[in-house]
Amino acid sequence: MLNNTSPEDSLLEERALKSLLKKIAVSKTDDKHYKKHALCPEAPPNLVGRINITENLTLEEVTDPESLKRVMFGGRYRPPDCKARDHAAIIIPYRDRKRDLDVQLRLLHQVLQRQQCEYMIFVVEMALPTAFNKGLINNAGFTTAMMINKFSCVIFQDVDAFMMDDRNLYRCGSDPRHYLAYSTKYGQKGLPYSDLYGGVIGFTPDQFRKVNGFSNLYFGWGEEDNDLTISFSLIRNAKARVAVEGVDTIRFRRYAVEYRELYTWVLIGVDQADITQKYKKYFDYPMKS
Repeated sequence: MLNNTSPEDSLLEERALKSLLKKIAVSKTDDKHYKKHALCPEAPPNLVGRINITENLTLEEVTDPESLKRVMFGGRYRPPDCKARDHAAIIIPYRDRKRDLDVQLRLLHQVLQRQQCEYMIFVVEMALPTAFNKGLINNAGFTTAMMINKFSCVIFQDVDAFMMDDRNLYRCGSDPRHYLAYSTKYGQKGLPYSDLYGGVIGFTPDQFRKVNGFSNLYFGWGEEDNDLTISFSLIRNAKARVAVEGVDTIRFRRYAVEYRELYTWVLIGVDQADITQKYKKYFDYPMKS
């Protein structure tokens, strides 16, 4: 059953999504491909290293027609001549950043193909007038992606965090990974503080479930990444919020799942008043800086 507000709506949406998936082939396993090809090399051979990312980056600068031709419907790609080391869901929480999204999609497709990554890009949007809630959107994106395929790696990608070096491989490992070591938007410092855990982060599905994902409580732009840092560092003695609220308690309505040319679009809705009332005591929960 999907994560919605009523069993009846959930059943209808579940049937609709299953019907959609039958019409648009999403291969969960392709034995012929995996048996035919060896594992892709640890170091992809076609990387270029540093990428010239400027403040006024244009769509033309990041558009590679050949890489776009190789993208399958729904924003999917698989290296044709080897077995990828990870199958990644790239989740982009989105609202009103069309230029950034257009640039990000074109950049990601060409870079991830050079990295020999098997991937599918999800752009997840929250319906208005609800305030933006990146943590909740990411949780909903994770839930939706795992319904569609058995991804081995889930990467949460800010729409305006552009990769500056393709040797920064989008892979998951034995620990969660933070791919953003430097950002031009923070000036000479690169990052505003050393333990910032946001921008681009990756988990295996088990790791993400183990920390109970992101908090669903941060409406507006800001603190969800830091809360996740605390969640993971205290995993053995999880804080009160993590035990009762996160990806395993998310409730939302999935209004649309559309397979588009360069990505899969997911539109969700939530009852903000219901969430804030249900978890009222956690809004004043003291967080360490």
